[in-house]
Amino acid sequence: MTGTTVAVANTTASISNSALTFSTPILTSSQVQTITLSNTGTTPLVVYYGALSLTGANPGQFAIVILSPNNCLSVNGGTVPVGGSCVLDIQHKPSAGAVVGTTYTANLHFNLNIPVNPSVSLTGTLITGLRTYYIHSDHLDGSITNTTGQEVWRWGNADPFGNNISRY
Repeated sequence: MTGTTVAVANTTASISNSALTFSTPILTSSQVQTITLSNTGTTPLVVYYGALSLTGANPGQFAIVILSPNNCLSVNGGTVPVGGSCVLDIQHKPSAGAVVGTTYTANLHFNLNIPVNPSVSLTGTLITGLRTYYIHSDHLDGSITNTTGQEVWRWGNADPFGNNISRY
């Protein structure tokens, strides 16, 4: 999706994405996705105290991971100079009670010196990322391969109790 631009007088805020979608394997956190807040106006863009907030149905399933190096998006507020921008990373971090196959949603809101503040829609789905294998005695000296034929696991016959289990 494309970003959003909101303007008032000579202050204009633009965000790089108006929606982010995550597919997160179980027992992990997603890769981060980046949002850039830019000042495309002719006056400074004021970022108020508590500038960033996660709201909506499942805000606890997402996290603001890294604020920009110059901290113009810190919780204490700041300013984005004319022509400047700030970067932040968003991550889907499913809680312990998250259910595989469930889609979680939230919104990231900005508190700026413009009448209509931009927001980013967040959607994250918890997916199965682990495979379970059941090993039986008839699997001794057996192996498991991935889709390209590469061996990813072997149970050797030298010790049937698994002390020599190898995992690649």
